Amino acid sequence: MSVTSQQFIALLGVLVGSLVTFAGSTWAERLRWRRAIETRWDEKRFTAYAEYAVAVKRYVTALRRVGASMKFDSVAHPLDRELGLPEIDNAEVERAAAFEQVLLLGDQAAVDAARAWHRSAWELAYLVQGISAGGKTEWQEAMKHVWLARAKFYECARLSLGVNAVAIPKSTA
Repeated sequence: MSVTSQQFIALLGVLVGSLVTFAGSTWAERLRWRRAIETRWDEKRFTAYAEYAVAVKRYVTALRRVGASMKFDSVAHPLDRELGLPEIDNAEVERAAAFEQVLLLGDQAAVDAARAWHRSAWELAYLVQGISAGGKTEWQEAMKHVWLARAKFYECARLSLGVNAVAIPKSTA
């Protein structure tokens, strides 16, 4: 083999090695970048889910307090209806704003579960506001729907975040 062919083979080996190294480095860097982006969005999604859950909880608590003053709820600390309605309105505004983040960042199952949770809470609001007729029996049924919807939301949110499932109580304050 001539010196020129040996040099050509060596140069070809260096060139192929460089291309393989470049491709491997690029692939590894892209993978690292993709993981960083996914982590960043998971953190934002977690925050959106948590803020939404707190907002709905505040809304339901305000409804329960007013419901207690109407003898619907025997657990919550009573709050006069006239004083409680503005608190309910403020909590609903907060809940609606938090839901926008869930709409933006959540997966379909979590968005659907979030929507079902606040719609079930609206059943309580309709009773408190006199939009729906009912008493303690209807209140208890609506509360059951709220707790089931809450558990479903947490289940979907945890799945969306890749968090191991745990049993969420279906009736708690």
